[in-house]
Amino acid sequence: ASSINAGLQCPKLYKFKYVDGYRAEGSTPMKVGTLVHKGLEAYWLGKDLSNAVMDMQDACMNDEWWQSSDGLVAFLKCRAYIHGYYKKYSLQDPLRTFIQSTTVWTEKEFEFTWADVTFKGKLDVLVIGHELGTARVIEHKTTGTAIEVGGVYFDRLPMDVQCTIYRQAALEILMEDSRTPWDPELPEVHYDVIETSRSAPKQKTKAMGGKSVKRRKNETDEELAARKEANHETIKEFEDRMIETYEWHDSSKYIRHEVPCTMMQHTDRLTELVEYVKLLKNKEFLEIRNSTACGSYGGCSFVDVCLGRGRLDDSTKLVKLENSHPELDGKGNNFVSFTDGHREY
Repeated sequence: ASSINAGLQCPKLYKFKYVDGYRAEGSTPMKVGTLVHKGLEAYWLGKDLSNAVMDMQDACMNDEWWQSSDGLVAFLKCRAYIHGYYKKYSLQDPLRTFIQSTTVWTEKEFEFTWADVTFKGKLDVLVIGHELGTARVIEHKTTGTAIEVGGVYFDRLPMDVQCTIYRQAALEILMEDSRTPWDPELPEVHYDVIETSRSAPKQKTKAMGGKSVKRRKNETDEELAARKEANHETIKEFEDRMIETYEWHDSSKYIRHEVPCTMMQHTDRLTELVEYVKLLKNKEFLEIRNSTACGSYGGCSFVDVCLGRGRLDDSTKLVKLENSHPELDGKGNNFVSFTDGHREY
């Protein structure tokens, strides 16, 4: 899905990323999304909140950025998102209520072939109901965009590339199970979205136990700065505020949305993707540049190369990957089975 989306955005971008094998250094939103995924994975495997947080801490160990001041603030916000998620869903979660024989996979890799095109990827969560012959995909997303059911964030999803491929992958996995009826239902796809925060430690207001800090008569810059520092949130106070916001005050920051799709819509979209993949195999097509996409998603990391101001092999912003799909590393594929409400790993 990631490579097709790159091609749809700009054929030249697809060439840079998936033929030449270059990527931009990981951005802050990408790091945050990856860390939140780690906490959510623990949730779906039946771990409690403390173990979910421990998994997140372990995931930060090999990246020095998380030890920086910006990284620490980001980590505290990620921890607040997971606190709120457990508060909202753990006691009563219709997507995680299993009565009969069920297997829950996290980071489940897949591979299937459709019309001579092979698709590969990794599902955040796959729930297989063995006796009923049903499958459910839960796709986790973090976004800084305000979210609401019926809003533009969800309007495009029935024809979304990722949703289409993941739906078919779940169907293929379902049909490989010997317990599945010969004609299973089209799998469900659920978007599980967390709205992230741009907050950072700030001056405490009166409501936060602080005071308004204004320059006093004859006060020096150093004295004013010292009073502002004394009135500034500590890291602990900032974390408490974030947890209070996400765990108690604003559960609307968590939205789940089932992506509607008929079998006909699904098959038509999958056929369209196969035709587009054929274009991506054409070297001449990959020389086409879509300049209207240069500013998409905060700006293209390859714009200097396109404009002749730099090269792929000497850019400080780009890295050469040995594998153009490093996420398909064979890791993950964790699962837990539920039988009559009992959990077995």
